[in-house]
Amino acid sequence: LEEKIRTCGLYRSKAKNILANCAILCEKYHGEVPQTFDELVKLPGVGRKTANVLVSILFDTPAIAVDTHVFRVSNRLQLAEGKTPLEVEKGLQKAIPQEWWSRAHHWLIWHGRRVCKARKPLCDNCFLADLCPSCQK
Repeated sequence: LEEKIRTCGLYRSKAKNILANCAILCEKYHGEVPQTFDELVKLPGVGRKTANVLVSILFDTPAIAVDTHVFRVSNRLQLAEGKTPLEVEKGLQKAIPQEWWSRAHHWLIWHGRRVCKARKPLCDNCFLADLCPSCQK
């Protein structure tokens, strides 16, 4: 498996976790992916972000996964400020109505990738520039 995923970062630990998860899913869950956040985070290599993505995408459960883009954009906009992804996740859950969580997660990722870039944000092209406390005018 390591050879197949060698181009991924941390491929050795990922391969180990994938194989461990395959065994757990077969033995404990009869080949099915668990549907709850709490069960997912018990799996090797599955953290909050991955569990939130899975419950949101696979099981249509409202969730906000905080990746680097969501973290950066949320802090820059002061939509949800925090020093950790968990702080930002909790802040976003308060700031955004639950029925919009999963969609907002994707919007924030898109905005972070395309406009509010890490090193050189494109504030001149941002439709949120007038509202953004971090806008570099």
